Amino acid sequence: MIIDCHWHVYFDHYEKNIEKSINDLKRCHIDKCALMFYQGLYQKDEDLQLQGQALREVMKVHKDHFVPFLVIDPNVDFGIIKEGVEEYLLKGPAVAVKIHHSMKVDRKKFEPVADLLSLHGIPVLIHCWYKTVQEYENESDPSNIANLAAKFPDLNIIMAHITGCGYRGLQDVAKYPNVYVDTSGSQPEDGFFQYGLDLLGAKRILFGSDFPGRDPATQLGRIYSVDMCEDDRKLILGGNAVRLLGGVSHG
Repeated sequence: MIIDCHWHVYFDHYEKNIEKSINDLKRCHIDKCALMFYQGLYQKDEDLQLQGQALREVMKVHKDHFVPFLVIDPNVDFGIIKEGVEEYLLKGPAVAVKIHHSMKVDRKKFEPVADLLSLHGIPVLIHCWYKTVQEYENESDPSNIANLAAKFPDLNIIMAHITGCGYRGLQDVAKYPNVYVDTSGSQPEDGFFQYGLDLLGAKRILFGSDFPGRDPATQLGRIYSVDMCEDDRKLILGGNAVRLLGGVSHG
């Protein structure tokens, strides 16, 4: 089974965008993908409820294609976040959380969110990148992820963008077993994935394309181009996602 753990769908006219996603999944022979609605970098208070309701509607019809994530802006009032987690994660349909670059995740203000997710065993995928130009003001880099992982060792974290994080970023998180990485980020440059495989091992890497910013077929080439045993390739392409994202209880 192939599961793309990093897949965005624009929230505006999402029904049309859902159909496009399904067509691209079929084109690339990907069984399932993450469903992360993109409503903009900063959320309004009501956005979390709108998103959760839309996830439920989509999953009624397309549960065979998607692994739903609840996208959270940690700047939103924590009471609203807590209600959203209880309503759309603990009761379903979402199984994980996505954090965009609206707050560095090792800040004190993020701790209640991290504590809530850790308490309920909810994994979180976090946008992350080391940049020398065009860095967003509140964008997390791998050092922020490492600090978060140290403070919350029971929180399962997927650090996004293996290419954007680079060798330095992989080194930052290597000693934290609760940090996983996804294989997305920029074009599939040679060397980064191999380095991550050697440093972290196959059990800590998940396939992700960052669709629609990158074509998933090209991103799959990153996985197939590296020499490894087929058991490790199966873990990266889907096995790790099944294990990591399948542990949240609904109800």
